[in-house]
Amino acid sequence: MYDTERHRYLCQLALGPLRLANTWPMYTVNGYKFHTEAWNEDKKTYNCGVCAKGAGEGGVENDFYGILKDVVEIEYPGEPIKKCVLFSCHWFDNTPNSGTRVHKDFGIVEIRHTRRYRKYDPFIFTDFATQVYYVPYPVRRRDNQDWWAVIKTTPRSRVDSKYTLQRAYQEEIMSDATTILDDVQIDNLEDDGYEEVDINVTLMTHQNEEDEEGEADEEEEEEEEEFADEDDTEVEDDVELEGDEDDEDDDE
Repeated sequence: MYDTERHRYLCQLALGPLRLANTWPMYTVNGYKFHTEAWNEDKKTYNCGVCAKGAGEGGVENDFYGILKDVVEIEYPGEPIKKCVLFSCHWFDNTPNSGTRVHKDFGIVEIRHTRRYRKYDPFIFTDFATQVYYVPYPVRRRDNQDWWAVIKTTPRSRVDSKYTLQRAYQEEIMSDATTILDDVQIDNLEDDGYEEVDINVTLMTHQNEEDEEGEADEEEEEEEEEFADEDDTEVEDDVELEGDEDDEDDDE
C-alpha cells in the first residue's frame, strides 16, 4: 500500500506543475519580508536583495547574491494538494575576485553589479533565502565604481547568538548526603565583649510617665503666674485711672 501511494505521488510530480501559477509582489519567510524589484521601486526601504548558499564553479562553496524578480507559487496535479513557492532571482556573478571579493581590512563581501551569472538557474526555494541589501561606495574611484558592499539584515523576532545567554543545567549526579550527624549540644557560647544588664521596663515606663506629668505641672504653674501678673497689671491701671478722675473733679 505504501509503495503504491509513493509511486502515484512520484508520477504526479513527474507530470510537472500546472500551467497556471500564482504570483505575489511580496512574501514573508524565515523572518524576512521580501519585495520584488518592481514593487520596491520608489520606496525608502530595500527588501529585494537575496542571498542563497550554494556551490560555484569547481564545487567550491560560495554564496549567491541577487535581486528578487518574482514570487511564484506552483501547484502539481492530483491529490493530496501539492504546492510550493519559488523565488525567481537575477543572480550576480559569484566567481571569486572577478564577481565577488572580500574587503581585506573590514571583511565585507563585495559584488560587481555589472556582471551576471552566466547559467540560467533563477529559481530557489523560499526556505533557503536570506535577505541582504547592497550599498554603493560614497566616493567613486576606478577600483570601486562597479562594486557594491553586501550588508546582511537580521531577521525579525530573532536575536543574534552573541547576545544570548548560555542555558544553566542542573547536575544530574547529586552529592552523597547519607552521612547523618547526631545533634551536638554546644554550651558556653558567650561574647566577652558585652556585659549583661537587666532592664526593668515597667519601672522605666512609670518613671517616664512621672517625668512627663511633672513637666505638665510646671507648664501649668507658669501659665497661672503669667495670668496673675496680667491681672495685677490691669488692677493698677484701673487705680491710676480713678485717681486721675478724682483730681479732675477737685480742679473743677
